[in-house]
Amino acid sequence: DRRMAPSQVRFIHVVRNPYDNIATMMVRGHRSFESAFAQYEANCAAIMPLSQRIGAERLIRVRHEGLVADPRGTLSALCAFLGVEADEAYLEAAASQVYSSPARSRNEVEWQPENDRRVRELIERFDYLVGYARDEEPAAAASSG
Repeated sequence: DRRMAPSQVRFIHVVRNPYDNIATMMVRGHRSFESAFAQYEANCAAIMPLSQRIGAERLIRVRHEGLVADPRGTLSALCAFLGVEADEAYLEAAASQVYSSPARSRNEVEWQPENDRRVRELIERFDYLVGYARDEEPAAAASSG
């Protein structure tokens, strides 16, 4: 029996630019801004108390842009967090599967000024989104909590 004790379970929260997430929901899901934004906002609101319950020792946040910029470093940090040994062959194989640049779905949507303002306000409300903007990418590394 290889069951894990609850204290052994680890969580990885991958964070992306909210403009890309919302735009992807709009384009691929054929949703309105209102529908996509409401779903994204609800997801953000659910993550905060869940993160606090899980605790920093069992949760790591990884920005997608950080993975793309440094796949080997990010994967190595994730493996260390999970308590898994990451040999060079694994890191090389896994890193080779990562796209060389993040998709910018946000460019597929025309952002109305009011919608743009609402996304900016959402970014300010959730600390793990700070640094994201419609026109630039933040520096991003893996972080606990």
